[in-house]
Amino acid sequence: MIQELHDRGESERRWRLTAEQCIERALALLEGQDTDLAARLRAVLRGDQP
Repeated sequence: MIQELHDRGESERRWRLTAEQCIERALALLEGQDTDLAARLRAVLRGDQP
């Protein structure tokens, strides 16, 4: 039971890191883009209100 909880926690941690890396890549791709869509996407990826 404890090992199962530990494994689940580790899996969630890896998923979170992967998601954070994807967000960082997306933000890097949007860097220098000066469009309304790019601004809205950056806001969403950062958790801001668009």
